[in-house]
Amino acid sequence: MEIEGLKETEIIDKAKKQAENLKFSLFLHILIGLGVLLAVFFTSAIMNGIDITPRTLIPPIFVGTLSGFLIWQNKKKMVLLSLNLEKIIERRTMDLKAANKIAEDLLAKSSKKK
Repeated sequence: MEIEGLKETEIIDKAKKQAENLKFSLFLHILIGLGVLLAVFFTSAIMNGIDITPRTLIPPIFVGTLSGFLIWQNKKKMVLLSLNLEKIIERRTMDLKAANKIAEDLLAKSSKKK
């Protein structure tokens, strides 16, 4: 069975690899979000002459962490959808195998009756 040019095993392997990388991906996305927002904050603070204190660092750290987490959540949803696709494919192949087995049994019974 092929879906969009990919075989079942390729889809299953990709889904498993993505699921394994989710935890690392969370920290990576949060770090990227923090890095970008802190870089923008420091650049604007230096250009506008704002004093950098712990109190002024709280909003960009919070927003950076939140944006990284939200981006990761979207990625996690896609991975979970691909894992659900894997389960659907497994169920359908099991259904097809069961249907083939029933058809073979019926053919065997009908050939015995003749």
